[in-house]
Amino acid sequence: MAVSTHYLRFSTGGNADIIDITDGVSDALSKSGLSGGTATIFAPGATGAVTTIEYESGLISDLKDMLERIAPQNTRYAHNLKWGDGNGHSHVRAALLGPSLSVPFSGGRMQLGGSLVIRVAHICTVSHYKTKPLSCASIGGKSEEVKSRSEKLWIGRRKIFLYKVTM
Repeated sequence: MAVSTHYLRFSTGGNADIIDITDGVSDALSKSGLSGGTATIFAPGATGAVTTIEYESGLISDLKDMLERIAPQNTRYAHNLKWGDGNGHSHVRAALLGPSLSVPFSGGRMQLGGSLVIRVAHICTVSHYKTKPLSCASIGGKSEEVKSRSEKLWIGRRKIFLYKVTM
C-alpha cells in the first residue's frame, strides 16, 4: 500500500471556530500522486474535530448553536473543577463531533458529492495556529515506511500543532 503524508497549516479563532479545509485536502491529494484510495483527516488535539457539512453560512451557525445547546459553555463540568481551565465544554463538543474523517478518492479527486466541504472545528476557548494531519492511503503500488510525528510548540501565547496527514 502506498502512503503519502501531508500537513495542513491554518489559524483558528477558538471557541467553536469552524474552518473550511477542503481546498487544503484537495491540494495535498494532488501532491500525493495517488489516484485512488482513502484520505484520512485527523485532529489529534483534545479539543479539535473534523466533519463534513454543506457549505452554507446558516448551517455553520446552526452547528454552533447545536453545540451550545448540547454542551453549553456556562454549565458545571467536572473537568473544569479538576483542572480549573474552563474548557470542559470544549472536550465534550470535540468528542461529539469526532477527531477524524475518512474520504474516498478516485481519479485523484475526493468523492464528497454535492456541496459538501470538509470542516475543522476548533472548539477550545483560545485561538491556535494549527497544522492538521491528513492521511491518504492507496491499495497497490509499493509499500513504504511512514514515520508519524506530532509536535507541539509555543509561540507567545499561541500554541502551534503539527499534525500528520496521510493518504
